[in-house]
Amino acid sequence: MDEDAGIRGRRARRRAEREAKARQKAEEQRRREEEKSRERAERAAAKEREKTERAEANAAKAEEQRRAKDEKRGGRKQRREETKTRRQEEQQAKAAARAQKKTARADKRSAAKDSEPTGKRREKHGRRRAAERAGREGLAPETLSRLTQYGLNVSPAEPNERAEPEPPTEPRPAAEPDEPDV
Repeated sequence: MDEDAGIRGRRARRRAEREAKARQKAEEQRRREEEKSRERAERAAAKEREKTERAEANAAKAEEQRRAKDEKRGGRKQRREETKTRRQEEQQAKAAARAQKKTARADKRSAAKDSEPTGKRREKHGRRRAAERAGREGLAPETLSRLTQYGLNVSPAEPNERAEPEPPTEPRPAAEPDEPDV
């Protein structure tokens, strides 16, 4: 029976070895399964994080675009208002300049009426005066204007002096007979 016992012992040992091997295999299988499920879970979590991050990035981008669009609209509106204000200011400035020119012209006209004539009015006025003087003195207006131009003061004659000079009261001596007439 020793043999039997030896066979049984070997069988038991083999069985024990097989069982140990099977437990070891099962343990390795379980560890592999756990590793795989952990990796799957990690991948799923990573995908979920990526998805969430993408969604947040898209939301942030959309918010930024909306904000930029609102700013652009606000900027356009503000520029429009600034342009409108600037145009109104320019129109007011032009109107003020026109009014100022108008009053300056009116002041100039009133001052010109009160003072000596200038420019064309002076020429017209000078011709009129020259014509009056010429009428009084018996000279042509052009001659009088030339005389005044060259600085010769032709004073208007008084009414007593305008008449022809009176003949001298003393008779002129007659030409001397000794002198031959040539």
